[in-house]
Formats: sequence, C-alpha cells, structure tokens
Amino acid sequence: MRSIISSFLIIFSGWTLATHVCVLLGWNLKDLLRLAPFFIFALFGIYVSLAKIKHARSGNNNAMVWGRGHANSGVHMSIAISLFVLPALLYWSWLAFWFLSVFILCACLLSDISRNSPEYFGHDRNCSIHETLIVGLFSIAAIILAYAVSRSDMDDAFYVAISAFSSSNPESSLLTADPMLGETNLPLLFPSYRFSSFELLAGALGYLLSVPAMDVYYIYQLPLWITASIAANFLLTKELIPKHWLMAGVIALFLFYF
Repeated sequence: MRSIISSFLIIFSGWTLATHVCVLLGWNLKDLLRLAPFFIFALFGIYVSLAKIKHARSGNNNAMVWGRGHANSGVHMSIAISLFVLPALLYWSWLAFWFLSVFILCACLLSDISRNSPEYFGHDRNCSIHETLIVGLFSIAAIILAYAVSRSDMDDAFYVAISAFSSSNPESSLLTADPMLGETNLPLLFPSYRFSSFELLAGALGYLLSVPAMDVYYIYQLPLWITASIAANFLLTKELIPKHWLMAGVIALFLFYF
C-alpha cells in the first residue's frame, strides 16, 4: 500500500511541477507532455536515493539519531511557518507562492521524517491478506458509490472547460485565459486558477488517447483518485495508530462519506 500511494504522489507531484513551469514560461500542452517525464523520473530518482541513504543510516548510533532529530526540527519548523505564509503570498505574488510551494515539497522530501520509537518499530508495517482484502473492498465500494452519485454541476464548468480547451488546442499557452464561456481573451477570475494541474492532466490524457476530455475527467480518472484517497486514508491511520489502524481507517471513511 505504501508503494502504491508513494508512486501515485511522486507521479502527480512531478506532473504538477512540470505544469507550473510550463504555465510560468507560457508553454503549451505539447511542451508539457515533453517536460513532465523529466520531472517525474527526477522525483523517482530522489525518492530512491533518499530511501538508500535512510537504509544506510539506520544502523547509526543514538547520538547521530539525536543530532539528526535536532537538525530536522529546524526543517520542520520552517515547513510549518511556510504553510502559514503561503496563503498570504498568493494574494501578493503568484511567483512567490510557486517558489515557496516548491520549497515545501523539497523540504518534505529531504527531511528525515522516520520514527525512532520502539513502539513504532514494534508493529508489523506490512498488511496481512485479510487487511489487504478489506482495503480493496472499501476501494471498490467507494468507486461504485462515486459512479452512482457523481453528477456534473455548474461548479465544474471552469475546470471541465480547462480540460476540454487544452485537449482541443494543444498548441495554445496553458492557463492564460478563461475558456469557460468560449472566449479565448478573457482573463482568469482568480490567480489560484493558474495552479490547475489536475484539469490539465485530464486534457493531456484526452489528447493522447483521442477521447473527449470530459470522459477522462468524469469517468476514466475517477477510479484512480478514489483508490488513491482510500489507500492514503488507511496508510495515514497505519502511521498514526499502528495498533488499531484498520478500525480507525474504517471509522474515518464512514465519517467522511456519511
């Protein structure tokens, strides 16, 4: 489960970073499709390298662990402060918001967030067969429920328009105008709309697969996002409550859906 959610996060993070760079430089969808693999493979390389470094350091003595803990506390404090500053920066400068967002991502990747308590390592970090089946059944049930109740509405108009316009106009600059009303010279309503990477992913898949972007947006991507959210929920409870993570994850899902 950890490998699934880690791969998903790395791929989407790489796609998001490539999207932001292309928007910043005024590039189009074709440029984004060429650039995205480099960011994704670079993040995978960093992830694998950090995993090897962490494994090599796992045999160090307690003094070194204590020293790393104090060094990491400063990194974590910087991340916490940045999270409070981030919304204010968006009001003044989109570029400052983007650079600080990238800083937070890099800080989270490079910081050692491993736990060193005996209680944490005292529990099996792998899922048993029945636990995996339960998580899988919840994912299937959530996908069926999402297909049954999901309906398009007016709130989706802008986001679907971004997907459809980028798919049908792959040589136009990304997110330079609001295509919701069919015009190409209307400015975006809010600066935050320039961070729409999910919608551009739907448009890119529609362009590559030669299918309507709305089908990708509403049908094909839905199982992926549902499965990732279910896996993330159970993985989080497994990290926070290792003794009773399955029950905590089920309760969290029921509170979320009902």
